[in-house]
Amino acid sequence: MPLRISCRQSSEADELAGTLVTAGYDTGVHTEPPFSTLDDENVVHVVQTDAPAELVTELLQDFDAQLEITDPMSGTKAVVDPTEAAPS
Repeated sequence: MPLRISCRQSSEADELAGTLVTAGYDTGVHTEPPFSTLDDENVVHVVQTDAPAELVTELLQDFDAQLEITDPMSGTKAVVDPTEAAPS
């Protein structure tokens, strides 16, 4: 299933996407508007990728980002607990 990484900073999203593309994974970046029209500062920068959750979890250790697994067929998503996705 595709992974979705939500970042508050566009620079973090761009850096993560660049790393994943360089590693050979299908990756895209887009922005989502804030929940409220009065809240222009909380735009979410989203990275979507087909990279393995374990790899993405390792990359996210240095970023303020949230990892989710999405199901494109149903539209559902679930937040990934970093301790569960980390390699043992």
